[in-house]
Amino acid sequence: NGLWQNISFLGKRDVKAPDYAFAPASEKLGIKFDNDINNAPFAKINDELKITNEQTINFDKAINTLDYINNEFVASSKWDVAFLDNNFSVKEGFELDPYFSASIDPIIGIIPYMNDKFILMGSNKSFLRFAKNPNASEEDIAKQYADFVKGNDKFKGQGEGLGRGRLDTVRAKFNHVASMSTDGNYLYLATVPNNKDAKTFVISKVSLKDRVLSGEFTPKANLKEGKTLGDLYVTSMTFKDGEIYALSKNHNVIAVIDPVKEEVVKTIAFPSSITNARSIFFKDGKINILSYQDGANKLYTLN
Repeated sequence: NGLWQNISFLGKRDVKAPDYAFAPASEKLGIKFDNDINNAPFAKINDELKITNEQTINFDKAINTLDYINNEFVASSKWDVAFLDNNFSVKEGFELDPYFSASIDPIIGIIPYMNDKFILMGSNKSFLRFAKNPNASEEDIAKQYADFVKGNDKFKGQGEGLGRGRLDTVRAKFNHVASMSTDGNYLYLATVPNNKDAKTFVISKVSLKDRVLSGEFTPKANLKEGKTLGDLYVTSMTFKDGEIYALSKNHNVIAVIDPVKEEVVKTIAFPSSITNARSIFFKDGKINILSYQDGANKLYTLN
C-alpha cells in the first residue's frame, strides 16, 4: 500500500485545496507565506498604508471573507454566511448545503447581484445566486431546503434569477480561485498558486448577465527578474473607480489592476503586523483589511 500512496492518477488535476482562514494549507501547497514586502515580486512599491484603527470582530468562526454591501457586513466561513450590523452583531445567516446539485467548495467571495440578490462563489468556481427571503411561506421554506442546511426560512436559492451553476474558464482551469469582485456588469476572479503550479496568475472576467466567460488575462506588471505574479496569494479583491484592488496575504502587498489595460498600475504595501490578510473592502472611502490571526478576526482600517 505504501508504494502507491504518492502516485497520483489525477496528474495535473491533483491540486490541493487552497489556503483558507479556517484551514491553513501552506505545507500541502508547498508555499511558504511571509509578510515581508521586500519579497514581493514587484520591482517597485508605490505606496505604503498605515493602520489607523484596529478592532476584533467577535464571530465564533474564522472569517474567510468579509465585505460591506448595502450598509451591512457580509461574512463567510467555509459554508456559513452571516449578515452583520455595524456593531458586528449577526442579524441573519445561513449554512449552505454544498453538495446539492453543483457542488460548491468553501466560499471565497460574496458580491451583490442585480438589485436585491447576491452571488456566492466557491473556490472551485461553482456558485449560488441567492436572496434574502424575509416573509417566506411554508411552501417556500420547504422548497428552499435544497440549498441550505440552515436558514431556508430566511433565504432563497431557488426561483427567478437564482440557483447554482459552474463557471467555465480556460486559462484558469487547473487553478482554484480565492477571491471575487464585481464592477456591476462583470465579476472578476483571481487564481491562486498550488502544489502543481506556482507561477500562474490569471484574472477571469465573467458577464453577470449570463455568467459566461468574457475574457481572461495575466496582468502586465513591472516585476523583479525571475519573478512572476504567481508569487502573490490573492485572498480578496475589491473594485473601486475602475480598478481592482487585489490583496495578497503573501508578502503583504495590494496589486491595483486596470482590467481594461490588463495591467498592474500601482502597488501598495500594508503593515507586516497583519499576518493573515483575508479580505479587503472600502468603507467610508478607506481601505479595510480583515485578518484571521492569533485565533481572532481582526479588522484594520488603513490610510
